[in-house]
Amino acid sequence: MNLPGESKDLAIVPSVAVAALTAWPDNFVPSEPGFLHFVDVADPAQPRLVRSLAIPALAVASADGLFYVAMERQIRDYYNLLSS
Repeated sequence: MNLPGESKDLAIVPSVAVAALTAWPDNFVPSEPGFLHFVDVADPAQPRLVRSLAIPALAVASADGLFYVAMERQIRDYYNLLSS
């Protein structure tokens, strides 16, 4: 699957088969937003892009159905899989 940017971090919520990937632009410039991609991986042979956000995402982790995204000096629960 081709996604914009260079992938840097990955987290998966297995119960809903969604992966989140952080990516930097191909020509990275500090202070420019990167990407946060959400990919449906229910069928590993055919992953499907659910959403991409242009945000300064540095890292991503998952716990209890949430993705937690580190963005510069803050951490946000950016995508709640249980209520969306």
